[in-house]
Amino acid sequence: AAGAKDVDPALQEIRVTFDRDMDPKSFAFISRGSGYPGRRGGGPYWPDARTCVLPVTLEPGRDYWVGINSDKFEGFKSTDGTAAAPYPIAFHTAGEVVAATQPATK
Repeated sequence: AAGAKDVDPALQEIRVTFDRDMDPKSFAFISRGSGYPGRRGGGPYWPDARTCVLPVTLEPGRDYWVGINSDKFEGFKSTDGTAAAPYPIAFHTAGEVVAATQPATK
């Protein structure tokens, strides 16, 4: 859920459900900086007329941000062509940040 502070980093998808049937050929997930989740598998898909799924990979202890549409990108549109209002999804994953290990030097 948007604003959550303890999202399970094992989560594999972000699901967005709209209040009306949407055009399945059109979407716009927006990134901002380095907070966009890693993608896994294929791109976004629509299991039904109102739900779009973004397959993701997440890391523990990180802030993430994904936008639905924006002032410039209005890809999410209903079947009658009405663009969905821009909506930010910001969240933080549970756990500690895993530090990268440095190779040993000789």
